[in-house]
Amino acid sequence: MTSSSPERNAEIRKETLDAGAKFWWYGTGCYTNGGLQQDGNLYSNRFMLGLFNWRTSATGAWTWTFLRTNDDPYNDFDGNAAYEAKEACICYPAPQGNGLIPTLQWEALREGNYDYRYLAYWDSLCEQASPALAQSSRERIQALMDKIAWTCLNRQVSNAQLRELRAALIQEIQRLRR
Repeated sequence: MTSSSPERNAEIRKETLDAGAKFWWYGTGCYTNGGLQQDGNLYSNRFMLGLFNWRTSATGAWTWTFLRTNDDPYNDFDGNAAYEAKEACICYPAPQGNGLIPTLQWEALREGNYDYRYLAYWDSLCEQASPALAQSSRERIQALMDKIAWTCLNRQVSNAQLRELRAALIQEIQRLRR
């Protein structure tokens, strides 16, 4: 989340691309520090992998961490000897050992991926639409995006905002496809 503002993101992106590297960022997962509460909610991971990833024009994002347990994976209080006492899990191992149990973080990453895909599809339809139709659609979606904070730190973004944006994207996609 070093791209704390659109301006800072532009600086970091330019520096990265000028160095001949791909621009990606690191930050989705199961952190609970620095104002970034990813455990037990949907908004942060959904926002970061969806709208934030879209806004940054990143090539991709890195997720920390899929499955790292301390002793009993279902007891966040038994890892006191570890550097981080709680489990770091986007999925938990099934008790029978034959699969995985997804968490809210996993669901949020999936929803963020869907948000990104809606944005990409909508954008491609705008590119193909008449200039007037594309402009009105872009203005509507941009107005909604402008109401959503650039960063989700300290709970500045809500699922309600992301649901409203997705509903508007679906409406605009339907309108652009006619």
